[in-house]
Amino acid sequence: MKISQLLCCIALVLGYLFIQVHSQATFDIKGKVIPTNKFCKRRIDISKDDSAKTVKFSTTSLCAADRKNGTAIGAFSSMDYVASIVRFPIIGMKAKTTVKVVTPITKVERDLSIVVGSAFGIDRIIEYQEVNGLEGYQPGNDTIVKLYNLREQNWKVLDLSKKLVEGTNDTFIYQALVEANVTGCCTVRMSAVISSAPIQFTSPKVAARTGVTQILSPSSLKVTFELLNIQYSQSSGSYIALGTVVAFRGSRRDKVSTDNDAFAPSSGNSRQSTNYEKPDDASDDQAVTQFDNDLSTQLDGNQASLPKPFFSFQKFISKYSSSSPTVVTRGKLIYTPMNTIEVLNSDEQFIKDSIETSGTVVARFWVSLTERVENAVWDPSSGSQENADYLTTSGANSQSLISFLVVLLSFIICNLL
Repeated sequence: MKISQLLCCIALVLGYLFIQVHSQATFDIKGKVIPTNKFCKRRIDISKDDSAKTVKFSTTSLCAADRKNGTAIGAFSSMDYVASIVRFPIIGMKAKTTVKVVTPITKVERDLSIVVGSAFGIDRIIEYQEVNGLEGYQPGNDTIVKLYNLREQNWKVLDLSKKLVEGTNDTFIYQALVEANVTGCCTVRMSAVISSAPIQFTSPKVAARTGVTQILSPSSLKVTFELLNIQYSQSSGSYIALGTVVAFRGSRRDKVSTDNDAFAPSSGNSRQSTNYEKPDDASDDQAVTQFDNDLSTQLDGNQASLPKPFFSFQKFISKYSSSSPTVVTRGKLIYTPMNTIEVLNSDEQFIKDSIETSGTVVARFWVSLTERVENAVWDPSSGSQENADYLTTSGANSQSLISFLVVLLSFIICNLL
C-alpha cells in the first residue's frame, strides 16, 4: 500500500471516529451502562430542519425481536422524538406498530396499524403571590404579578451533539440544548437527552438522592428545564410557577408504584441498598401519567398488549445559588392536577396539532416553587414503557457491526485508489 493510500485510510477512519464521539463543552450529563436485558438497545439518528428550530431523534430497536407474537409487543420497533422551539419548548413522542388480530366471527387474521404519541410543552412562566393560603399557584385564586409567554422569546440552539459513554465503544448519549433570555425574569435553558442503551446517569445540575440511582432507558427522553439568575418584580412574597401543557390521544391515568416493573441489573455485583428509578416508575419522588392512546378504538375491540406511552416528572426541584453553583440541593415543588382543556388558546392548539392524530386531548397543570431561589432545575421525561416478557434482547449489537463495516469499507475504498 502506498503512503498516500495509507494516509487516506487513516483520514477516513479518524473522520468517522470523530463524528462518533464529537460533543460540546456544554454536555454535562454523565452515564454508565447498566447491564440488563430489560430494554432494547436502540440506534439513534439525529436530524434538524432548515430553520434549526426542530430536532428529531429517530430511534430504531436493535432487539432480535421486539414482540412475542402479533399481539404482544414489548417495545416499539421505531420511535421518533421531536424537540421543537418553533413556538415554545415542546417535546413530542410518536411511534407506530402493527398488530395481528383475528376477527371473532370470520376468524380471519388481519393487520391493524396502531399510532401512539404524546407531547408536552412549557408555554408560560409566572410570578405569583399567595392569596388563598394553599401552597403553590392555584389558578383563579392566587395573584399573577408577572406573566412571561415563552412563545414571545428568541430561542436559540446552543448544542446538538452526542457523547460516547465511558467504557464503551458503541453506546452514546445524545443532547439537544436550547436557550432564551426572558427579559425581567431569567435565562431559560432546556436540554433533551436520550441514550442508545440503558444507563445510570448523573448531572451536576440535579440534586443527588441517597440510595437512588436514576436510569435512562432507550425508550425515553429526559428533559432538564433550568431557570438561571431568576429576578423577582416584588421585594418579597412572590414565587415562580411554570405553565405546562400535555397533549395525548385517548385517556390518561396516574400510575401508582404497585404498577412499576421490577428492575435490577443483570450483573451479580449490584448493591441491594440501591433503588433503581426508571423514567416510568411512580414513587414518592416521581409522578407518572400513562396514556392509553384510544387503543380500544384503534383495535376495533380486539385485545393486544402494547407498551404504554408516559409523561413523568420529579416532584421536587434542584436549586443552587450563583455564588455556589456546585452545591445543588433539593427544593419543594407543588403541582396541580392535570385538567382537560375544552376551549384551546393558540398555544394549546399548537401542541395539539403536533400530535398529528385524531382524538387528541390537551390538559394543563402548573408546577410551582414555594421559595425564592436564584437558580432552579426541573426534570420531566417522556417516552414509552417496555415489557421484558415480550422482548428478545439477545441479538447482535447492530451499532458495533455498523462501525466495523464502515471502517472495513474505508480500507477497501483506499485500496481501490
